[in-house]
Amino acid sequence: MKFFAIKKISVILAISVVGIFFISADGQEVSKTELENRAFENFKAEKYDKASADFEVLYDLFPRDSRYAYYLGRSYFHSNQKLDEATELLKFAAARNYGNDTYYYLGRAYHLNYKFEDAVLAFLTFNKTAKNSEIKKYNIEYWINVSENAKESVKIAQELSIVSEKSVPENALESTFDDELNGSYIYVPDAFRSEADIEMNYQTLMFLPDNPQIGEYIYFESNSKKGNTGLDLYRVQILSAENFSIPEPLPDFINTEFDEAYPYFDVSESVLYFSSRGHNTTGGYDIFKCIYDSSKSAWASVEKLYFPVNTPNDEILFTNIADRSKSVFLSNRNTGLNEYIAYTFLNEKQAEYLTLKNREEIMLCAQLADKNELDNISVAFQKYEQGTLSPEELSKFDAIPDDKYGYEQLLTEALIYQSRSDSLAWIVKDLQAKVDKEEDYQKKQVLIANSATIDRESKRLQTLADEKFLLAEQNTDPTEEESGEDDNPYIQMEDDINGIAVYSYSEQSDQDEIHTADNNRIEYNKGKETARKVQSDFTIQQTSPYSMNNPIPLNAMQGGLVYKIQLGSFSQSIPEDTFRGLSPISKEVGDGSTKYYVGNFRSLKEVRKALEKVKDYGFPDAFIVSFNNNQKINIQKAKEIEYAKK
Repeated sequence: MKFFAIKKISVILAISVVGIFFISADGQEVSKTELENRAFENFKAEKYDKASADFEVLYDLFPRDSRYAYYLGRSYFHSNQKLDEATELLKFAAARNYGNDTYYYLGRAYHLNYKFEDAVLAFLTFNKTAKNSEIKKYNIEYWINVSENAKESVKIAQELSIVSEKSVPENALESTFDDELNGSYIYVPDAFRSEADIEMNYQTLMFLPDNPQIGEYIYFESNSKKGNTGLDLYRVQILSAENFSIPEPLPDFINTEFDEAYPYFDVSESVLYFSSRGHNTTGGYDIFKCIYDSSKSAWASVEKLYFPVNTPNDEILFTNIADRSKSVFLSNRNTGLNEYIAYTFLNEKQAEYLTLKNREEIMLCAQLADKNELDNISVAFQKYEQGTLSPEELSKFDAIPDDKYGYEQLLTEALIYQSRSDSLAWIVKDLQAKVDKEEDYQKKQVLIANSATIDRESKRLQTLADEKFLLAEQNTDPTEEESGEDDNPYIQMEDDINGIAVYSYSEQSDQDEIHTADNNRIEYNKGKETARKVQSDFTIQQTSPYSMNNPIPLNAMQGGLVYKIQLGSFSQSIPEDTFRGLSPISKEVGDGSTKYYVGNFRSLKEVRKALEKVKDYGFPDAFIVSFNNNQKINIQKAKEIEYAKK
């Protein structure tokens, strides 16, 4: 298992008659109990920067303690710092089943770190074991949807010309603007606040335009009267210099069940800008806009601003400068706890849009790098592939290169997709078992709907895995000569430890000869291979080769890695010629049923081709299974074994 290298903390042990003491991050001499108590107190008080300093010391001294890993990971996450470390720490704690909500926070950390597919998988894993009350508490369906939205949102980026950046404390947002505005931000007056606002002591900023005219509107946010939809957007109409209409909520297609806040209405272009945690947010608050037609008293549809204005972090308080040559928005990307950065960018008439190719480019774009920096990465990759840039030089660009022909990268991606697909398939299996047992109709319908959703995602990931495996097969070194020999016929998966395949290798078998079903042989002479490749075995004959006099053989297995096509599983005996001309057929008896297989295949590519023929021949429910040394294994492990030989 890969452990993330946590920065070493200098710790001094002082031994006295009282016991063992530590010199903590702030230079104080404290006992382990005192340090631990202080760390948990700071965590409970949401002082995550102080908590992380103490948990770093504790985790450095006790790296196997999953409790410290969990709280240090969460401290990093909540303080919006060291997200790579946060994900590794939370993965460590999750693998040891510490904490009921570990997979939820792991998903959130993945999401902020632009690993959206990993985030979805973590949320689905949380769903598998969590109680219904916990799933509702953490709103897992929402975060799955947000991660899916984010995955699509970051593929296209609008190039921004940033002219200034300014750090702004969360409690002093009114100090954001240095340029002249067509108005000013003030705190929402008590006359506009709802009873819920007053009860919750909630008061925030609203934009008051210069020289407002009678009949115009002022927009602000407020907690809904019923308190069940969070923050909503409201407006009041100016009736006179001192009188306003009763606050009215904006339409439901603008206000969602989630929070909407920080409205800014640009009178000159009649556009409302606001932040929302609903709609198709990339994560947290995203900035949206909506055009208002005052002649018809009608709103147009809501539009989201492009990435990288919006990111998985919070983006708020979008405002145009007075002459509209520039705009400003706040974001808590690249910041610590309770802090924002105000970004001012030029409003260009024809903005350029970029297609981002990989996570490295996406993350660089999110840091608001200019196009030249993004182009530099692409050029660097090209130079690396041409051999004019060393791996060490390329590493300076903070990007991970593909191997020369893309094979290793494609294979890695394929195995990741396969692992996720298999994991979701198991979740579907568990949900379907719960459906059979559930008596409550409504709960059963929820389980069926969840099962169908996850099953679709599993199949989608399986399709992606299959595509990557196929590309990997096609993307090998074109100068490599074809060989009829298996390079490593005795690479075997020996064990699976925490999801990691462990292989063993022997250069010579225990026997001098191994005979196969088709009479091809692998012979060994003084440990040196002089073998012919074992061929796959599959035919479709005009009539069945099996009968009462020539029954289907039982447990006819070959050594090493073998793929077969399962035709069916039957609890009763069936005629020997049921499968017509398919050959060779074998059967396996167990668990009160008999499974029937056709073929012996040595590669996934060959068995896939045969599967299509079998389905066309009249067995549409047939599927691929795999064995290694006569033991059934899942397809992912079979692929690992097969591709380890290449």
